[in-house]
Amino acid sequence: AEDRRRGATQWGPHLDDFRILLGGRRARDTASQGEQRGLMIRLVLATAERYREASGEEPIILLDDLNSELDEERRREVLQFLGSAGAQVFVTSTERPERMDVPPGEGCFQIEEGSLTAY
Repeated sequence: AEDRRRGATQWGPHLDDFRILLGGRRARDTASQGEQRGLMIRLVLATAERYREASGEEPIILLDDLNSELDEERRREVLQFLGSAGAQVFVTSTERPERMDVPPGEGCFQIEEGSLTAY
């Protein structure tokens, strides 16, 4: 009832706040946008690994707009790691798959003007 009254839940991970330090200083204040994005991706991957260990099941990893804030080398490293992770991975991007160095054999789909195309 209280959640409905407030229009928000009073419990859940969205209420958690933690600090990530980079070189002894808060990453939020000192890291570049690319470094912050890299740290968040590492947190997602660490969470997926913890899920795998705890449940014995492969996680499904969702990464939205992988190209955002990452240079080509970092993007390639993330995609290579994801390819070896054993998890099912969904990555969204505003760039075409051939521009993302997607490993051969990976399923790629493009949605454009309401039409779905498989690569």
